[in-house]
Amino acid sequence: MTLKKILSPNFLLFTFFMLLLSGVPLCAQTDRSRVNEANEAYHKGDYESALRGYNSAITEDPNNPLLHFNQGDAQYKLKKYDEALTAFEKAAGAGDASIREKAYFNMGNTYFAQQKYQEALDAYKKALDIDPSDRAAKTNLELTLREMKKQNKQQQQKNNSKDSNKQNKDQQKNKSDQNKQDQQKKNDQQKQNNRDQQNKKDDKQQNDPKQNQSQQKNDQRDNTRQRSGQKPLKISKKEAERILNALRSEEKEAQKKKPPVKVPVRRKTDKDW
Repeated sequence: MTLKKILSPNFLLFTFFMLLLSGVPLCAQTDRSRVNEANEAYHKGDYESALRGYNSAITEDPNNPLLHFNQGDAQYKLKKYDEALTAFEKAAGAGDASIREKAYFNMGNTYFAQQKYQEALDAYKKALDIDPSDRAAKTNLELTLREMKKQNKQQQQKNNSKDSNKQNKDQQKNKSDQNKQDQQKKNDQQKQNNRDQQNKKDDKQQNDPKQNQSQQKNDQRDNTRQRSGQKPLKISKKEAERILNALRSEEKEAQKKKPPVKVPVRRKTDKDW
């Protein structure tokens, strides 16, 4: 049995109407010719025309499960799956077990077409509860189980791929954060080393007396200059010689003005010691 045949919905023809008259008669207002035309359109593949015929018949006989069953078949062919499910659910409310079993079977096919495998599985089980000998329902149930496993495996692979991508992103982020921390530690260590070197240099200068004295003198000289506001004079060589000559001339003039120094005369004695 091919997959196409397995997944084709069971089509319950209204040719059974003659048989149903004694059990489930059609409403008096139902136009049998309209129903027959809808059945013919369905077999020709004109599902739009068939659906219009079934819809028209349902307005006259809304509680007929056979009309809802065939309506669901036409909607299934047109891929109006949600509407088909509604029609099959109404057909499944029939008192006839055969109609209920086929309605659940078609519901399973419709859910399968939507890839709603768990719902399809439940529908096939209901069909088998009514008719355990339905080989098509058993085959479709097994196929649905395989598809469920396949779907679950694909979903698991998808989840694993997401987890793997997330893990890779987390690892890259952690690596980036670690690199930043390492660089920060390196920078902090370099700053600390620079401070230590400066402290050692300062300690060495403080412990060197000569350098301290020289530094103190320089500091004192700088402080004196800062307090007095004096700055070292800058003069040319010629100017320096002129000043020096002037100082020498002043010194000579000062020497001339000083009185002569009397040298005490040593008195000679007669005694010869």
